[in-house]
Amino acid sequence: MKCHCLKWILLVGCLAGCSSAGDGVRLYQVSGKVTFQGKPVSAGVIFFDPDAAAGNSGPQGSAEIVNGTYNTATKTGKGIAGGPMVVTMTGWNSAPANAEQLSRDALFTDYVVRKEFANKNSEMDFEIPAEAAKPTW
Repeated sequence: MKCHCLKWILLVGCLAGCSSAGDGVRLYQVSGKVTFQGKPVSAGVIFFDPDAAAGNSGPQGSAEIVNGTYNTATKTGKGIAGGPMVVTMTGWNSAPANAEQLSRDALFTDYVVRKEFANKNSEMDFEIPAEAAKPTW
């Protein structure tokens, strides 16, 4: 699996939410909860990539996970085009202060699921299973 560490840095540093992509694609807002082993994920990121294998295209959506919730409408978020998406999440006990902490302090990294999103603003919750935990070697 690919690492989304660089995307986390870019997300925090560069994004400034929007309602349409530069190419005129209509974007929709998604929000919800993210839990790991039944508890809210303190900090993390969530990425929504159009599922090319299912014929979907468009820009990537994203949001920060803060205290167990995410919302692509926030200042650092970016909406999604809708349709089939590959959703990738990484979670930490607390927001990483630097690049070294991105992998060292992760609860889980690059947990991936495929989901279908309507072409409208919506809510979707995610429960990360215990087996997604980062190995402690």
